[in-house]
Amino acid sequence: MVIKGNRKVHHSMWQILWIALVLSISSAGISAAGWQEGTQTIGTVTTGKIKPVFTEVRWVGETDFLCTVDPQIEGDGQTMTLYVENAYPGYQVRLDYTIKNLGSVPVRYQLEAADYESDIVKVVNQFPEEVLEGNGGSAEGTLTLTVGGNIPEEGTYDLQMQLRFKQAIPE
Repeated sequence: MVIKGNRKVHHSMWQILWIALVLSISSAGISAAGWQEGTQTIGTVTTGKIKPVFTEVRWVGETDFLCTVDPQIEGDGQTMTLYVENAYPGYQVRLDYTIKNLGSVPVRYQLEAADYESDIVKVVNQFPEEVLEGNGGSAEGTLTLTVGGNIPEEGTYDLQMQLRFKQAIPE
């Protein structure tokens, strides 16, 4: 009887070893499969916005009792209008203005034509080359308007200039 018991113990021992071997190989296979599956990158891209607006405009210079100057920021802050009454040849108006970037993307002024000139009026726009940082960055510019010598009496003229901005690409 003792011999039969040893056989059972010996037989059970081999079964346990085989089961352990199968489990070891299986777990190694699962680990290898996990390593060979690859990697994955997940990302999110959020775009910003460009929104420069005029926040302040002020007339700079001496008061002329003949002419009245009324600079205003209109609409959504992207239009500056200058009202000049009783202008005469040679009269010059200088405005200092501030632009603030309410957008999240840094922008730079895109110079297309800093000056505008006709027989009636000459406009010179000076805007700094600095970058307007996003979320509240600001800069100041100067606009000078000179009335030309060929202006007819009692005339009304509309003048509109656009300031174009583009994304400031880091260098």
